[in-house]
Formats: sequence, C-alpha cells, structure tokens
Amino acid sequence: MAFFLRVNSNSMGPTLLPGVELLSREELAQPGDVIAFKSGDIIIIHRLIARLPFPFHNWGLQRGDAHQLGSWIDLRSVIGKVVHPEVSEPISGLGQAAEIACHLVWGAASRTKRLVMRVAGPVMGNHTQQETTTDNPGTSLPSETPLTRGPDDPVTSFPPVARSCAARPAAIGGSPSLSTKGIDTPARASTRLKSRTRAKALPQ
Repeated sequence: MAFFLRVNSNSMGPTLLPGVELLSREELAQPGDVIAFKSGDIIIIHRLIARLPFPFHNWGLQRGDAHQLGSWIDLRSVIGKVVHPEVSEPISGLGQAAEIACHLVWGAASRTKRLVMRVAGPVMGNHTQQETTTDNPGTSLPSETPLTRGPDDPVTSFPPVARSCAARPAAIGGSPSLSTKGIDTPARASTRLKSRTRAKALPQ
C-alpha cells in the first residue's frame, strides 16, 4: 500500500525541505533508505543509517540528514519507505559500523558534557559571583576629588576627569584622544605649586 506524506520540518534538510510531498510504500527498508515511522502520535521521516544483526535485527539507528546525533528505533514501528523522490543512499556494512561508533562517541560526549555542566555549573556560578563581589564591592569614586597639597608636597590627588585624561593613550597621529584644556591636571597643579614656592622665597 502506498500513501503520501508532507515534510513539515528541516530535520532532513537539505535533502528534503519543508513542504515537499513524498510517496511512501510499505517495503522492507535497508540502511540508507529514508523511512517513515511512528513516534507516539506523530510520523517522523528520517534516514535509516544502521541496522543491528540477528538477534537484534528489529532495532535500527535513524537520523535526520540535518542532525549529528540519531536514536535507536524499533523497526516494527516503520510504516513505509520513501520511494519518490528517490533519496536512498545505500550504506555498506562498514559504513553502518562507522555510523554506530560515531553515534556512541557523540552520545558519550553529550552525556559527559551535560554531567560536567550539572556538577560544575553551580560551582562556577558561585565563583563568578565571588569575583564580582570582590572586584565591585559597591563603592564608587566621588564626583570630584579635591586637590590636597602641603607647602612643599607634590600633588597627591586630582579630579577623576583629569586622571582619566592623563591615563588615556594618544590617538593615531599623536593628538590626545581627549583634550585637557581647562582641566586642572597634575602637571599644571605642580607647576603652580613650584611658582608659589619660588615667589615666597624671593626677598621683600
């Protein structure tokens, strides 16, 4: 008996795209055939990529062409083989063995990754939170830090804007990325301090 099916997802892309109509027939499927099988209340169209030998011959490995990891199915759930359009790609015994080995490796890697994330996730989250608390304890600089100096002491602090300009590297071409004109920078404050010290030292 033959029946028509319509593709509704991208799982078989680019071989079969959504909207493509297929003709399926009740035939014995071989590895490499595109099959239609039931999974609960839905019909899935994927490629049969391996079949186990006797006495496990009722089990096969299926996968969508767009997927990297497939799953095992009971071949008694297969309701048909896609015969139009012709999309079968026969897979040899060696190819089936390679597909099964690849499936086992991918599955083990996926399970290991999930286990590591489940165990290390909370630990990494707590570590990140501690680093954030240490690096950003919630304090902030005042909007303006006054200049503090003694009679002969150098400038010990200066406004944050001037500090930012002094630390910022020059842009391409040698010009500063932000002009310090009109800002009381450390160099200007130090120059004024030296001038005042020299003026006090002059005889009356």
